[in-house]
Amino acid sequence: MKTYKKFRYYRLLFFFAIAIPLVGCSDLEENPDFTTQDNFFATAEQLELGVNAVYDGIGYGRDWFNHYYDRFVFECLVGYQVGWEKGPLDFQNGNVNPSDDYIATYWRISYENINRANAIIQKADQLKEEGAPNTALIDRVKAETMFLRAFYYYNLVRYFDNIPVTTQKTESDKDLPSNENGKRLALDLIEDDLIMAAAVLPESYSSGNVGRATKWAAMALLVKAYLQDEKWGEARTTAETIMTESGLDLFDDFAQNFSVADENTGERIFEAQVSSSANSGENQNYHQHFIPGDLPNDLGGVGWHWINSTQAFGKNMIQMIRELRALLLVSILQPE
Repeated sequence: MKTYKKFRYYRLLFFFAIAIPLVGCSDLEENPDFTTQDNFFATAEQLELGVNAVYDGIGYGRDWFNHYYDRFVFECLVGYQVGWEKGPLDFQNGNVNPSDDYIATYWRISYENINRANAIIQKADQLKEEGAPNTALIDRVKAETMFLRAFYYYNLVRYFDNIPVTTQKTESDKDLPSNENGKRLALDLIEDDLIMAAAVLPESYSSGNVGRATKWAAMALLVKAYLQDEKWGEARTTAETIMTESGLDLFDDFAQNFSVADENTGERIFEAQVSSSANSGENQNYHQHFIPGDLPNDLGGVGWHWINSTQAFGKNMIQMIRELRALLLVSILQPE
């Protein structure tokens, strides 16, 4: 009996401990101010912060297997790269598991940023309808976002063909797109996005915004999309427009494409901004995998050199680029 009473006493205390906070909470008149994508993006400047996050998904993010790194791993499968780490080595040897970390993370990063892009595009349209100020910035941010959405979709469709395609932000995991006819839907959307983006984006930026997508970046990606879609005529016409109207010049030496001194210049149209120097504490993925192992530490030599292009691919690529340059120059000088 004594034990029962003690148990009952503790049970009552437990009940009151729960009941008192519930009663207290019900009397609160406060309405907590939670920041969401619906109430945060209220100005053009806040919208610009949103597109910055979509850019961030290309080169960085929170994952060790990030967007660019995974693409290098995939290319081990077709002989463009040679990998010494277990994952790249598996792809190099054809041992590909669809559920491995590289593919799973690549899909998650891609669709996470596609979803962000969809949300920003929808919000940009909403702000315009509401008469928000600084419409020029809203238009530019929307165009940048369309370029980035096309970028993510393009790099999915070139590896996986029929992919899920959506232009709406995800509201529920019960309303997800099918991948039926996904390649066609993706290429149509990519081409439409890039045509619209190229019509709005500036040809260049001031120093504070260097690195953002330009008109020429949108058109260059459009060329690649047309080639993927086997629209040879459209690809040629768009490429010729870039070459004749952009003012961008080819380097005298192809190796200048990899020169730090020439970054964001010459024939470089859109490139990720990654420093070549890092200390060992930063443990940055690009340095760990691509920096030569014999590079002096004071020059950033803290890497393993676990992935690098094959010698045959390098030679063939340089030769192919030289031939394509010659053909394009001839086609411009002697049009049909």
